[in-house]
Amino acid sequence: MKSKSILNKLKIILFAAFVIALCVGLAACKGTGMFDNFDVLVYYEPNGGQFQGQNDTSVVDAFDYDDLEADSEGYYHIKLKEPTDSSRPESPMLTTKNKSFCAGWYAKCEPVLDEEGNHLDADGNVLVEVNGTYYVKGTEEKEESERIISQPAYEYGERFDFENDELKFKREDGKQEIHLYAGWIPYYRFDYFVKNDDGEWTKYQETSVNIGAVKEGTDMDDLNCLWTPVWKDGAMSYTHAYKSNSSYTFPKPKTESTFKAAYLDEACTQEITEMTRHIGTVNLEDATPVNMVQNIYVEFYDYELFRIETEEQLLDHINSAAHYEIYADLDFSGSYSWPGSFTANDFTGEFVAADSDKNVTITGASATTNGGSSYAGLFGNVAAGAKIEGITFKEAKLTVNSTQRRGEYKFGLFAGNIEEGATVQNVTVSGSVGLGELAPNPTYTVNLLACGNNGGVKCGGDGIRLYAFGGRLLGLNGYEYNYSVDTDNTKADANGDVEIAFVTDTTRKLNEQTDIITNWRQQNG
Repeated sequence: MKSKSILNKLKIILFAAFVIALCVGLAACKGTGMFDNFDVLVYYEPNGGQFQGQNDTSVVDAFDYDDLEADSEGYYHIKLKEPTDSSRPESPMLTTKNKSFCAGWYAKCEPVLDEEGNHLDADGNVLVEVNGTYYVKGTEEKEESERIISQPAYEYGERFDFENDELKFKREDGKQEIHLYAGWIPYYRFDYFVKNDDGEWTKYQETSVNIGAVKEGTDMDDLNCLWTPVWKDGAMSYTHAYKSNSSYTFPKPKTESTFKAAYLDEACTQEITEMTRHIGTVNLEDATPVNMVQNIYVEFYDYELFRIETEEQLLDHINSAAHYEIYADLDFSGSYSWPGSFTANDFTGEFVAADSDKNVTITGASATTNGGSSYAGLFGNVAAGAKIEGITFKEAKLTVNSTQRRGEYKFGLFAGNIEEGATVQNVTVSGSVGLGELAPNPTYTVNLLACGNNGGVKCGGDGIRLYAFGGRLLGLNGYEYNYSVDTDNTKADANGDVEIAFVTDTTRKLNEQTDIITNWRQQNG
C-alpha cells in the first residue's frame, strides 16, 4: 500500500486511541454523533470483561473510505488489530471475566439457554440471577458459604482471525457497523477423587487451570500442570512453584492425611510420577472447550506420615498421632530436646525404624515430669493401636520431680504405660530413672522399663540406674538433698517393677544423689 494509505491508517489508529481514552460508556458514545462521518465502525464488546481505565471504557475502530484506497474492483480492504495489541496507543488491556479466559473475538455471541429460557453455565447447570450475580439454581437462597456462583455460557461463532482475516467493502455497501465479542471460556479444572468407606471414588477438591494463560516457550508454559507432592525435610511437601513465581498446591482431603500416589485413571494403572499437564484444549473456531475437566484419582494414608533423618526434622513435626519412619540414628544429648509432647500425651501413632531388619539408636533422650499427667516416660502412654518398633534408646533419662499428685500415677523410663492392643517390638532401653520428693502415695505404679504390656521392651546392655535425689536445699556446707524416698527399702524386682518406700523423717538430709539400683538389667533376658 502507498505511503498515503499508511498515513491514513496512522490517523485511524490515533482516532481509535482518542476513543479509548475519552469514550466512557458505549451507548453514550453512540449517542454523541461522533461516529456519524465514518463508514465502518468496529466495536469490541468485552462481554463481561473490562478494558483498562474506568468502568465501561470502550474500544472502537472507525474508518472512512475517503482515507482508504480501493482496489481495481472497488473494494476497500481493512486490516484490524486485536483490541489489546501492544502497538495501539495506550496499549489497552482486557481484564478477565471471573475465572474465565478469552479465546478470541467472535461476530456471533448467543447465550446458552434451556427450553424455558433460563441461562445455563458451562456444566449445564441452570442459573438464577440475583442482583447481577448468577447462582446455580437451588443455592441462591442458602447461606452465603453454601451458594454456588457461576457464569452464563455462550455459543460463539464466526471467529475473526486478526492475522489472516480482513474486512472488505464497497462504497455502495453503505455504512457498516460490526461487533466483535470477547469469547470467554471458564477456567478448566483438575477434579480430585479419593475412595470413600464403600470403596467408591468421591470428589473431594478441585483446582482451576487457566489454559488461556499458557504460552509455550515462556515462563507461562507450565500453568496447566499439576505436580505430585514430594518428601522435603522429613515431611511431604504439597506446594510447587510455577516458573512465574506463583504456586500450585496439591490438595489434601483432610489435615491428618499424607499423600501416597496419584493416577490418571480409576483403575490406578497410570500413575503420575512427578507432574502432568491438563489434557484440555480449545476449539478456537467457536470457542468450545474440549476436555474441560480432568480427573485425578488419589490415594492417601489416613494419618500424617513423617520420614525422619535428623533431630530437627523430628522436632519440626511433633504430633502424638502421627506415624514416624526413622531413617538414621538421632542424638538428643546436646542442644536438642526430646519432644515433651510425647512425654505428656497419649501416643497413638507409630514410631518405627525404616529398615525393619535394623534398629536405629536414639541417644540422650530425656523426659521430666512434675506430676502434671497420669503417666511419665519418654512416651507417656502408648495407646492401643499405637506401634513402636526397632528402636534402641541409649543414655535415656527420666526425672520424676516433686509431686503432690494423689491420683493413679504410672511411670517408667520408656513409657509410663503400654496399653493392651499397642504394638511394641524390638525396643531396647538403657539409662536412668531419678526419683524426687515423691509424696507418699500407694497408687504409684513404677517399672524401670514401662508399666502395662511391656513384653516388647528390653533393658539394654548399659543397664538402668535407679536413684533418688529429693528436693535440693541450701545448707551450711552447700547444696544438700532432702529425701522423702527411703533408698534403703525401695526395691526393683527381676521384671523392673519398683516398690517405693518413703522416709517418715522429713528432716533427713544427705549431700548427694543416692543410688537405689545401679545398672539394673532384666534378669529374664
